[in-house]
Amino acid sequence: MKVSIISRTCKRPNLWKRALASIELQTHKDWEVLIFDDGATIENFEIYLNFKKRNSDKRIMYVKHYLYYK
Repeated sequence: MKVSIISRTCKRPNLWKRALASIELQTHKDWEVLIFDDGATIENFEIYLNFKKRNSDKRIMYVKHYLYYK
């Protein structure tokens, strides 16, 4: 069973970083993350890039102000 996680972020990079780290530590590996960035800083985008690099697959989608990265 695939688990879909929806994460919204806005100006709280430290909490968001901890949430993404928690996802990575799960034993269930069939997951996807949909990230909605609604007004964050460049720091949030960098957190997303690092998360994507560590997981290097297409399970992570990032949406920022009508932009979509996959």
